Amino acid sequence: VPQFLATLPLEGGGGTSHVPVFTWLAEQRIHPDLLVALTDLHTDYPDARPSYPILWCAPETHGDPPPWGRLVVIPEHD
Repeated sequence: VPQFLATLPLEGGGGTSHVPVFTWLAEQRIHPDLLVALTDLHTDYPDARPSYPILWCAPETHGDPPPWGRLVVIPEHD
């Protein structure tokens, strides 16, 4: 885990939807080489997997694993 991720204060509360991000990228015809999402994974996902890779970064205490993409768990610290 990159050092800066290990020191970020991450808080989650749920209720996030990632659908608008993917919709906006599609509408703008943007195809990133990689999309990095910092999330607690208490979220809504688009129905279809995008054609580009997704890196989901979540704290140790998080929701269900994402339906696609790669998950990186950020260790909790004091």
